[in-house]
Amino acid sequence: IEYLNDSFESVDDIKKYATAGVTPRGENVVYLQKERSAPEKSFENFLEDNGDKIDWWYKNGESKKEYFGIAYELSDGAHTFYPDYIVRFKNGKVGIFETKHEGDQEGAIVTKAKAEALQEWISKQKRKDIIGGIAIEHNHQWLLHSGKKYNWETGRWAEWKRLEF
Repeated sequence: IEYLNDSFESVDDIKKYATAGVTPRGENVVYLQKERSAPEKSFENFLEDNGDKIDWWYKNGESKKEYFGIAYELSDGAHTFYPDYIVRFKNGKVGIFETKHEGDQEGAIVTKAKAEALQEWISKQKRKDIIGGIAIEHNHQWLLHSGKKYNWETGRWAEWKRLEF
């Protein structure tokens, strides 16, 4: 775990975070990176709003071996991406989600490679209780793309399903 410094902030009203600590006064204490994107912060609210369906959620870190990463390929070689969230549901399933903005500028190449690598990784697991994909907030609801092939077209939502827990 990284040492707390000025790149982290204390976030209130989070009850389902995996490593939430309780202070002697009974307060929930969660520290998250300040530099989280707007879609990430919105997804965290969505997770908390659905807290009755989840045991816990975790905001994955980036670029360190301590964090969960998945290899993917681009034309310039191999890379690793770190999915944004890992969620444990009350029904025992585990969700792995990468959040993106509705106008994702990397959708056609980088996000496509990440999405397909995530689905390939999920399909290779011996456990069949793992779900996941690319999550985007569209028209005030969260949508999930979990297909094997990712086709990014900003106006095309037919392959996306409403994300429900």
